[in-house]
Amino acid sequence: MFSLLAQFEKLGWNKRPLTEDDFFRICRRERIAVQEMPLSVRGFYGVCKGRRFIALDSRMRGVARLFTAFHELGHHFLHAPKATAQVNYFHLREEPKVKLEADTFAAVALLPEPKLRRLLTLPVEEWEPGFTDEMMEFRLKVLELYGI
Repeated sequence: MFSLLAQFEKLGWNKRPLTEDDFFRICRRERIAVQEMPLSVRGFYGVCKGRRFIALDSRMRGVARLFTAFHELGHHFLHAPKATAQVNYFHLREEPKVKLEADTFAAVALLPEPKLRRLLTLPVEEWEPGFTDEMMEFRLKVLELYGI
């Protein structure tokens, strides 16, 4: 696990907010094809015949889109498929532990500790658009429980 954390930190994870450019750069490096299209779910990560892919609902924007993108990328790093064909849908039939781990990866990617602490000094109305109370509470819980 510590080597995995070190790998994440090399990406800037929990040091600075990861961006859309970071997401696409990591996907290129990891040879993950990214498709955006109208979906009935926010996104999913899958492997089919050894090819990895992330699909995102093309109607999403802002923080919700970026959170979903990093959630699906979290599946790639944390939940290597045991089969030659597997798909993990965003919050749809995900095992609670798997969902929690992917959400944690995404929350820390978007709200690294320095940014989290900075936002907490501001009134809610001054937070960047898209960061919800629910997201902030979840991120604080991650910091409290895991120290990241």
